[in-house]
Amino acid sequence: MRRADPDLLAQWVESELDVRSRHGDELVCVCPFHQDAMTHKPDLYVNVRKGVFVCMSTACGERGTGFDLVAKFTGIPLNVVAAELSLGGRRRVQAIRERLSEARLSSEVEEPVISQARIDSLRSNRYWATERGLDPATCDAFELGFDDDRQCAVIPYRDRAGVARYLIRRNVLPNAAGPRYLYSKGFPLRSAIFNLYRIDPTQEVVAVEGSVDAMKIWQAGYTNVIALLGSGVFEQQLAAIAQLRIVTFFDRDAAGAAATRRMAAHHRRIFRIARYPTDSEAKDPDGLSPEQIQRAIERAVPSTSWTRTVSGTTW
Repeated sequence: MRRADPDLLAQWVESELDVRSRHGDELVCVCPFHQDAMTHKPDLYVNVRKGVFVCMSTACGERGTGFDLVAKFTGIPLNVVAAELSLGGRRRVQAIRERLSEARLSSEVEEPVISQARIDSLRSNRYWATERGLDPATCDAFELGFDDDRQCAVIPYRDRAGVARYLIRRNVLPNAAGPRYLYSKGFPLRSAIFNLYRIDPTQEVVAVEGSVDAMKIWQAGYTNVIALLGSGVFEQQLAAIAQLRIVTFFDRDAAGAAATRRMAAHHRRIFRIARYPTDSEAKDPDGLSPEQIQRAIERAVPSTSWTRTVSGTTW
């Protein structure tokens, strides 16, 4: 029975997935399949020696061989993946990645379009005003809504050209099982950047993790704001913002610190890093007042200074 080459599989996982730790032959990653992008819990376990993977989340449970993992993630036929990653292969990983990318491009389908009429039919401040503290102007600016049929709050996602492609749903039912944020099948989590279409690229841009964080920043007066929809900071996202002057305002936790370090290692320009107020224990921008947000951005430090002086998960 064919099995994935452990070294090739490990290098593919490390280059394409959000790996949080490695213990011998086992890599622990954020699962890309059950779309729990806002919490980014590392539920996916890949054993490269055995060539198998499993997601431990009760909301997902995906499992299979290493070939299944690559095929499902990329949309490339299983036989093509097996031919490239089989044990005993002599190809370089970069050549494999190029071939897989070519196969992925040939298998891509056209993205959906959400009509303005559909977005307007869902428009509502319900949940957003009472539970998240967003004012009417912010709700209108981001076209927020509520789906009564599914009992979910709704955030339209527009691509870089401003075309509405997906609806991000937020589960608001108390004690609901599964992920809080629900993304439609095919949502491009690795390349998606929320609100990118509206920024002024000649001005400094505030980058946060979550869409609601972006809305709170916008409400505090910083309308040049984007959200990466998680702490992954993937290569596709870095490429899209490579030329921008960035102020990162990631979550005040281990994942946020890791995202900041990844930005520092791979972003093409020195950027600034917002400093959380010492009089607040908030873990993300959503938990700060407008005045605290303004102070955090005003006190932002250069990324070179941050990487020299800050360790662990606090800043």
